[in-house]
Amino acid sequence: QEYWPGWVDSDKLHFSGTCLPPNAVDRSGNGSYFILYCFDWGYADNHPNDQTELNTFDIAWAVDEFGNHVDLPGADFVRVYTAENQ
Repeated sequence: QEYWPGWVDSDKLHFSGTCLPPNAVDRSGNGSYFILYCFDWGYADNHPNDQTELNTFDIAWAVDEFGNHVDLPGADFVRVYTAENQ
C-alpha cells in the first residue's frame, strides 16, 4: 500500500508555515506511549471531534508574518494542513 503522495515526483515534499512547539509527553519513558496535548484554541483538528468550538479558526484572528493583527475583508481560498514534528 502506497502512502507517499502520488502527485509528488521527487523523494522530498516541502511545507512552510508556523511550526508549533512540541507538546507530546512520553508517558511510558521508553517511547512506546505518547500523549499529545491540545493547544488552547485556533487550530483545526486539534481537539476531539465532539468539541467543535475548539476545532475552529476565525478569519478575524489573521496576523501578518510578524504576528501583528490584520483586517481582511474576506478570503478566496483557505488551505489547512496539520502535522506533528515531535
